[in-house]
Amino acid sequence: MGGKALRSSTFFIKERGQLVGMLCINFDDSRYQALNQQILQLCHPNSFVETSFQFDEGRVADVRQTSPAAERFHNSIQGVASDAVDRELQQMGLTANRLTPEERLGIIADLEPQGVFLLKGAVKEVADALACSQATAYRCLAQVRREPADAANSDAG
Repeated sequence: MGGKALRSSTFFIKERGQLVGMLCINFDDSRYQALNQQILQLCHPNSFVETSFQFDEGRVADVRQTSPAAERFHNSIQGVASDAVDRELQQMGLTANRLTPEERLGIIADLEPQGVFLLKGAVKEVADALACSQATAYRCLAQVRREPADAANSDAG
């Protein structure tokens, strides 16, 4: 949408406890944001705010760092998968070509509950983004999917 921020809501449609679909609504509220700013300027002129309030610049930087990142919408599996991997790498402060096998497994474990691998072709795209083979990505994914079952079996025994 031309780089505009969108408001987004997603509703999960379930049948007998199983996810069968999603209803996603994206809304461009930029006109309302502009109107909101104009109304606030009428109620709270900038000169009044500047002369009557003190701002702690350190707190402003803290708030910016803790605010959630903007969500991105993609038109391709490659975009979704690579963005998800990039987010994980950025959080870890690593690059794909310097990952250890344990770190790669950890990233795939983080992506699995996000539903990335439900998309057809996502394993190939994740493997490319992680600079590893598809076989390695499939092995890691199989291990991640096995671990909850192994934990449940050990708890039952």
